[in-house]
Amino acid sequence: MHVLVTYDVASSRVHAVCKLMRSYLFWVQRSVFEGELSPSQLQQLQAIVSRIIKPEYDSVYFYTWDNFRGRMVRQVVGRCSDERFGGAPSSQSSALVLL
Repeated sequence: MHVLVTYDVASSRVHAVCKLMRSYLFWVQRSVFEGELSPSQLQQLQAIVSRIIKPEYDSVYFYTWDNFRGRMVRQVVGRCSDERFGGAPSSQSSALVLL
């Protein structure tokens, strides 16, 4: 599946998150990565990132394209502050939105 990842993390954790993302995906610009991952690789990446970040302060957004159903899925690890997509200004461990 095609995956696009963006993140907003504290400067003390940027290097660790960037290094992790580069081991799975292609670096597009600053905090944006994309590439092809299997569902198990995506789960593994999300699990590792959740151990690096502080969910009350940091956010990592995973956008995946489901070509079979023609949908985009947005998953958030950490803080989700986008109320338009069901997020709340407070911390959330994850959010799933089908667009």
